[in-house]
Amino acid sequence: MTYPYAMPAEVQNIPDFWDRLHAACMSFLVLDYDGTIAPFRAERMEALPLPGIALLLEKIREKAQGALAIISGRPVSEILCLLGDLRIMTVGGHGSEFRFPDGTMISIDPTGTQKQGLEQAWRSIVREAGEDRIERKKMSLALHTRGLDKDEAVRLEILAREEWDIIGSSHELEIVKFNGGIELRCRGINKGDALLRLLSHVGGDVFTVYIGDDETDEDAFGAIEGQGVSIRVAESGDRTRAQGLLRDVHAVKDFLGAWLVHAPAGRPGETLWKREDWR
Repeated sequence: MTYPYAMPAEVQNIPDFWDRLHAACMSFLVLDYDGTIAPFRAERMEALPLPGIALLLEKIREKAQGALAIISGRPVSEILCLLGDLRIMTVGGHGSEFRFPDGTMISIDPTGTQKQGLEQAWRSIVREAGEDRIERKKMSLALHTRGLDKDEAVRLEILAREEWDIIGSSHELEIVKFNGGIELRCRGINKGDALLRLLSHVGGDVFTVYIGDDETDEDAFGAIEGQGVSIRVAESGDRTRAQGLLRDVHAVKDFLGAWLVHAPAGRPGETLWKREDWR
């Protein structure tokens, strides 16, 4: 079969990237969702992946024998709704939900103190921001300001941060900035820890790559240091721990096409994600 990606997409700042991939015996690709494989939208449930990306991911999964995963701040249910069920390892809520390719799931619940804090934080901002702007998740609370006038977005984020700083300090919660808002989440739940958990089941001697686009992905960029390659979707590498850059979602699509052609095939007959191995 001939693919239109014979010339690999450039990964800025990592000139030997494709040579390293060619030399690998196995590979493992992990992707963020919003801003990485799907362009941002003011209406969150309209953020569909670029046309053709879902098919590329299916083909990569087949070739890699399952060595492919998504890690997102979204709940798993939203990822499935937007991307479809591609039978890949899907991590939602920054690492509070793990959905296996066979559809089974494990999840982490907030403590009583954290639940209380999230409820208090919601009450502190809902009147000012409106319910449509606040996303309530099991392990976090997100204020979405995308689409607002810049001054209004800044005002709401400052107001929420002032309220949430106080609440978070006494309820085991922390504030993180993301592209289009801020989020109050349970401490100890982040994409870096989720990535490390996945890596512990993949095994050694695997060329691992993590691709993400914003501040919430910095935890994963830090976690993969010394164990793989981190790539940020951005035009500039300022203020990031990522090693490489892809300029936008369209460049990610080109990267996925090249990955499909050039990444090594997975080991046949092995089941990468064995539910019984997780505790």
